[in-house]
Amino acid sequence: MSSSNNFRKNWLEARGRQRPTPRFSFPSDQIITTGMELYVSSLWNAIYLNLDTTLYAVAVGPDGKVTHLQGGYNSLAAGLYTLYYIDKQNRVFEMPRISETTRDGAQVSLDLIITYRVSDPTRALKVQQPVGTFLTFISADLKEFIRSHNYDDIIGDNNEHTIEDELVSRHITDQHTSRHQISKLFSIENIVVKEKIGDPKLTEIRENFQIQQRQIVANSEVTRQNQELEKKIASQDAEIKQIKVKSEAAQQEITQKMKMQSLEFERAKAELQAELQYRQDTMTQAMNAIGLAISASNMPLDAHGMKLVKEIIDEFRGKTSPEAIPDAAQKSPPPPAQPETFNAEKVTTLTDTLLNWLTYKRQ
Repeated sequence: MSSSNNFRKNWLEARGRQRPTPRFSFPSDQIITTGMELYVSSLWNAIYLNLDTTLYAVAVGPDGKVTHLQGGYNSLAAGLYTLYYIDKQNRVFEMPRISETTRDGAQVSLDLIITYRVSDPTRALKVQQPVGTFLTFISADLKEFIRSHNYDDIIGDNNEHTIEDELVSRHITDQHTSRHQISKLFSIENIVVKEKIGDPKLTEIRENFQIQQRQIVANSEVTRQNQELEKKIASQDAEIKQIKVKSEAAQQEITQKMKMQSLEFERAKAELQAELQYRQDTMTQAMNAIGLAISASNMPLDAHGMKLVKEIIDEFRGKTSPEAIPDAAQKSPPPPAQPETFNAEKVTTLTDTLLNWLTYKRQ
């Protein structure tokens, strides 16, 4: 670049930086300003453009060519241009509610919030009413989506199964991409399904059905719990009865054992008393017989009688304590001691023999 060109460029830049940067606010249905005349002198063949970061700038030349201008120094052929500023920011638009009939004949309404932006400002001048056209296409795409799906797929069935919002966004994005001109001008940044509204009559029917279903489930659960409670009560009653039967049987067994033990005790007691009485009677008879033999003055004891008395006394002496043996010098026999373990049958035999001897001697 020659020094003169450098001088002109530097002069334009210095002068341009001194000018204020224009700013614009766009309504929701507009993205482009009214055209402004821009004269490019043949002396400069360039302009310096102060451009805000929220704006694009395009210039339409005398030949109809659209040039995308950058902020700062721009080389342009001499001539009269029309300058347009275009919105560069993300634009958020809440679409009016879209209502349409589903594939299975129900009415559905959807509310969308769409975020979009201008991606190629040079095309903004090639589309008539670009924002309105773009949103009309989006509305048509959303209606097509509703018509191509069943009511339950969009709003949800009784199990609350619904199409994800991402599928709605993908459908609209795919349809937008297929439109060459408008898809080059605008890029869709985000789509949000704000609200899904079903057919009021069908919704009421569904809600009533769901209420009935929940009531049926609740009643079934109550019935099930009552049945389980009744089973538990019956099981507990059976268990209590079984325990009671076992307890009564055990009590009867204990009573029977106690009765048997009592009878056994009484029998043993009677046998012991009989045994003791027998021994007592045996000892008493023996002592009486010895007393008769010793006290008989007219019949002195001979050797046989003394032998019998001695054998009886020896039997007592060997089996009883010394206190139980009678004194031969006494005229009357002492009280008999309690018999213990002497041979009662032998003593009885010896006593009978001694009494027979006394009877024989008296004859």
